[in-house]
Amino acid sequence: MYDYIKNLILYLLSVSLEPANPPGSVGTLLVFHPSRNFLKYRFFLWSIAVLIITLFFIGLEIIFAGASISAYKSSNTLMACLMFSVFILFFCIYIFWIFFSYMAVRLDYEMRWYKITDRSIRIREGIFKIHEMTMTIDKIQNLSVMQG
Repeated sequence: MYDYIKNLILYLLSVSLEPANPPGSVGTLLVFHPSRNFLKYRFFLWSIAVLIITLFFIGLEIIFAGASISAYKSSNTLMACLMFSVFILFFCIYIFWIFFSYMAVRLDYEMRWYKITDRSIRIREGIFKIHEMTMTIDKIQNLSVMQG
């Protein structure tokens, strides 16, 4: 199911599955994706956002559930139905947001490419806004590596 939705989104956004090879010998081509730890990091940030949004939606749901119950107790069934409908609408929006944001994080990870040849490096990232950069190795003048 994930692959079907992924292919549909990439088709609708006109995103190619793989970037073109950078200039250089094809025999020296190395293709990389980000580390699985990068995906874990992104899902950690995603889970914090989901937690915050969940708390917000729980607050909204409590407000609308309370209003619905109080309207029902006061024999105002039309208002109770309206409040319950808003309750269901917010819940559907919440479920859709969870699914959409999960897909966005996972697709963002899968659509990051690093292609290296003997002459150049091509980096591509993004789904909705594709950012692709090709650097010739001869023109790199300053390289700084920091490691924790």
